Amino acid sequence: MPSTTGNGLLFGGGLKLHKAQLTGVFAVGVFTFTVAHIIWALIKSTIGLRVSRGEEISGLDIGEHGMEAYPDFQGFLTK
Repeated sequence: MPSTTGNGLLFGGGLKLHKAQLTGVFAVGVFTFTVAHIIWALIKSTIGLRVSRGEEISGLDIGEHGMEAYPDFQGFLTK
């Protein structure tokens, strides 16, 4: 049984527990945003985030898997 914040938000913790939980949520959010920003910046500066224009036009399924995922879809749209 924790002695620092009581027995829960509705059973004795009150605003003290709520403040502790909000502080934790805020700290995790700031940490996650910071680390994700650093990782995406490293990826962008090293290998890039986008595919080539030709691969984007031909379709990523062909470039990644060597085949079309929906072969009938394009034919349906161009008819």
